[in-house]
This record gives sequence, structure tokens and C-alpha cells, in this order.
Amino acid sequence: MLTTQAAGGWPAAYSPSSMEPVTPLELRLSGDGPAVDDASAQDKTEALLSPFLAALRQSPELANPRGQSLQMRANAVSNALRQCRAAPDQPPACATVEQQQALLRRALKQTAQDDPLRAPLNTALMNAVNLQSQMKQWMQDVMLSDGTPPEMQDW
Repeated sequence: MLTTQAAGGWPAAYSPSSMEPVTPLELRLSGDGPAVDDASAQDKTEALLSPFLAALRQSPELANPRGQSLQMRANAVSNALRQCRAAPDQPPACATVEQQQALLRRALKQTAQDDPLRAPLNTALMNAVNLQSQMKQWMQDVMLSDGTPPEMQDW
């Protein structure tokens, strides 16, 4: 790994695979590091919103909601979200739970109150929020544990 001296005396580490600077945590916490580009993330979400909603409206599971449960329709939304790509040859556009939540929130803002997509979008958003909460809780449990699985603590 290559290192150079950065502002504030902290070494700037470089990833050997990409050679892009990696900002140390101390710099990010102090505010001296590069700012997060929220505008580009929002623009990316905006660019994906119209094709995503169009794909949902053309989906056979969501086009005819009769005879299907809300969870089945929410699963169809989640599947469409995982398959959403900026271009056919690119990786999924919403790779993280945060990106999925952002796109679902934007989609909910674009739908009317009486739109049949609103309930499955809302359910898919709540599923994503729950997943993020469960992952955060699991990571906290792992970090605070002594390495002993919870099943072994009861013995």
C-alpha cells in the first residue's frame, strides 16, 4: 500500500486496486476530508425513478392486484428494485439498502394517494427499513460480543 502525507499530518492511504485516495476516519470525523457528493446520488436516483416506475406499472404482478396479497406485490417491487439497472450491461443500480430506500422514497413521493402502486411501494420500503435495522442490530451485537455465539451464552 502506498502512503503519502496529507493535510493535517495524516497519511493518505491508496487502494492498490484503484489507486483512489482513501480518507482516514479521523479526517472524515474532523470535517477535513472530502465532502460526500449527495447531489450526484440524488441525480442518480432521479434518473432511475421514471424507468423504475414504468417497469412497475408494466409488471404483471402489479398490473392486476386482484387475487394477490400485499406481500406478494411488495415482493414484486423488491425484485424489480434489485433488477433495476442504469443500462442492461451494468451492475444493479441500487446495490445498498440505503440506495433502495432512497429510490423507494422518491417513488412514493411521485405516486398519488389512490395509486395501486402506493401500498406495495410502502410495504417494500418498510421491509428495507426493517432489514437495515436488523443488520445494524446484528453488527452491534457482533461488535459488542466477546466472540461467543448467543446460543452458547445460555449454556
